[in-house]
Amino acid sequence: MDALVVIGLILAIINPVIGGVLVGYLVWLNKPDIGFQLIVLSFTVMSLLVIGFIVWAGKKIQKLERKLNSLENKTQG
Repeated sequence: MDALVVIGLILAIINPVIGGVLVGYLVWLNKPDIGFQLIVLSFTVMSLLVIGFIVWAGKKIQKLERKLNSLENKTQG
Protein backbone atom coordinates (compact mmCIF):
# COMPACT_ATOMS: atom_id res chain seq x y z
CA MET A 1 0.00 0.00 0.00
CA ASP A 2 1.19 3.45 -0.81
CA ALA A 3 1.44 6.08 1.88
CA LEU A 4 -1.25 8.10 0.10
CA VAL A 5 -3.67 5.16 0.35
CA VAL A 6 -3.07 4.82 4.10
CA ILE A 7 -3.55 8.56 4.57
CA GLY A 8 -6.73 8.34 2.51
CA LEU A 9 -8.11 5.52 4.65
CA ILE A 10 -7.43 7.45 7.85
CA LEU A 11 -8.87 10.68 6.47
CA ALA A 12 -11.93 8.91 5.02
CA ILE A 13 -12.98 8.07 8.57
CA ILE A 14 -11.89 11.31 10.26
CA ASN A 15 -12.97 13.74 7.54
CA PRO A 16 -14.88 12.08 4.69
CA VAL A 17 -14.73 15.06 2.36
CA ILE A 18 -10.94 15.39 2.35
CA GLY A 19 -10.21 11.69 2.70
CA GLY A 20 -12.70 10.41 0.20
CA VAL A 21 -13.05 13.04 -2.41
CA LEU A 22 -9.63 14.66 -2.60
CA VAL A 23 -7.27 11.87 -1.57
CA GLY A 24 -9.52 9.25 -3.16
CA TYR A 25 -9.34 11.12 -6.44
CA LEU A 26 -5.56 11.41 -6.23
CA VAL A 27 -5.28 7.68 -5.55
CA TRP A 28 -7.82 6.97 -8.31
CA LEU A 29 -5.54 8.60 -10.87
CA ASN A 30 -2.89 5.90 -10.28
CA LYS A 31 -4.96 3.00 -8.94
CA PRO A 32 -8.63 3.29 -9.99
CA ASP A 33 -9.89 0.35 -7.90
CA ILE A 34 -8.43 1.53 -4.61
CA GLY A 35 -9.34 5.17 -5.27
CA PHE A 36 -12.94 4.21 -5.98
CA GLN A 37 -13.05 2.20 -2.75
CA LEU A 38 -11.82 5.25 -0.81
CA ILE A 39 -14.51 7.42 -2.39
CA VAL A 40 -17.23 4.87 -1.58
CA LEU A 41 -15.93 4.53 2.00
CA SER A 42 -16.08 8.29 2.47
CA PHE A 43 -19.66 8.46 1.15
CA THR A 44 -20.62 5.65 3.54
CA VAL A 45 -19.07 7.44 6.52
CA MET A 46 -20.68 10.73 5.47
CA SER A 47 -24.12 9.12 5.22
CA LEU A 48 -23.68 7.53 8.66
CA LEU A 49 -22.75 10.93 10.08
CA VAL A 50 -25.85 12.50 8.52
CA ILE A 51 -28.09 9.73 9.88
CA GLY A 52 -26.52 10.13 13.32
CA PHE A 53 -27.11 13.88 13.23
CA ILE A 54 -30.76 13.39 12.26
CA VAL A 55 -31.28 10.96 15.16
CA TRP A 56 -29.48 13.32 17.59
CA ALA A 57 -31.53 16.32 16.43
CA GLY A 58 -34.76 14.33 16.73
CA LYS A 59 -33.96 13.39 20.32
CA LYS A 60 -33.11 17.01 21.17
CA ILE A 61 -36.38 18.22 19.65
CA GLN A 62 -38.36 15.65 21.65
CA LYS A 63 -36.56 16.70 24.84
CA LEU A 64 -37.34 20.36 24.18
CA GLU A 65 -40.95 19.48 23.42
CA ARG A 66 -41.28 17.64 26.74
CA LYS A 67 -39.78 20.60 28.61
CA LEU A 68 -42.13 22.99 26.83
CA ASN A 69 -45.14 20.83 27.69
CA SER A 70 -44.13 20.63 31.34
CA LEU A 71 -43.62 24.39 31.46
CA GLU A 72 -46.99 24.91 29.82
CA ASN A 73 -48.66 22.63 32.38
CA LYS A 74 -47.01 24.53 35.25
CA THR A 75 -48.32 27.86 34.00
CA GLN A 76 -51.86 26.53 33.49
CA GLY A 77 -52.05 24.47 36.68
